[in-house]
Amino acid sequence: MSCPRPIAWTSTVDPEGVPNLAPFSYFTVASTDPPMLSLTIEKRDDGAPKDTAANIARTGEFVVDIVSEALGEAMAATSARLPAEDDEFAAAKTSAAPARHVVPARVAESPVSMECVLERSLPIGNALLVIGRAVCFHVCPDVMDEHGRIRHDRLRALGRIGGRYLGTADTFSLSSGRAGPDGADTR
Repeated sequence: MSCPRPIAWTSTVDPEGVPNLAPFSYFTVASTDPPMLSLTIEKRDDGAPKDTAANIARTGEFVVDIVSEALGEAMAATSARLPAEDDEFAAAKTSAAPARHVVPARVAESPVSMECVLERSLPIGNALLVIGRAVCFHVCPDVMDEHGRIRHDRLRALGRIGGRYLGTADTFSLSSGRAGPDGADTR
């Protein structure tokens, strides 16, 4: 699909405690109360589940890290197919920071991380749709404004579009929209 999609840099662990870190661009907010997100993980070409999907199914926990422009190369390194026993944190040369409520670590360098527990999953087509309830948010103060809201121009999150990456520096308002002064939808 050739429209912007955010990237969920997702960390999990297998039952033996081996960490996994992989990016997925079929990701969005599913609910704000309670806070939930959805993540779609396609199967491998041979039909087998990817390590992330298998780990979430087995442990019921994961962390979604937002990828800033500064982390782009590290994130791209984790999209390679590595053996399940390899540590993608090491491959990406990123630091694993402990989570507070789940076992999988978060990417220490990520400006926003969301610890999640599996709410439900649904096999759909060649993929697994995962709904996770966010149980803890880690937000770097540098990306927030004086009201505690995340500023896109400070976050500088990466997205995917048509097999390429894009930043979020250019934004605009539409007069017919119902956005408030901070850009939030007021519906």
